[in-house]
Amino acid sequence: DEEKVLEEKIVTLNLRHAYLAYSRKPTPRSVRLVKKAAGRIFKSDDVKIDGRLNAILWSRGKTKSERRVAVKVQKLEGGTVRVLPATE
Repeated sequence: DEEKVLEEKIVTLNLRHAYLAYSRKPTPRSVRLVKKAAGRIFKSDDVKIDGRLNAILWSRGKTKSERRVAVKVQKLEGGTVRVLPATE
């Protein structure tokens, strides 16, 4: 089930727009921002966030999102973009 990785980049995303969001929504918004940024990097709408990265984003709860996150963005053979935490 493992697809071949065509291209890979490591980027640090500043999630200040999520941090400054309405007080009950920062973490869900930061997930959307990560997906949007990864889709913009490799020009794809099919973006999958890894479970470990999702756990990092949600580690402080719904109302206290991370300020920055370093991610590894991979473009897979089928056109899908996978987002992983940069520190593995």
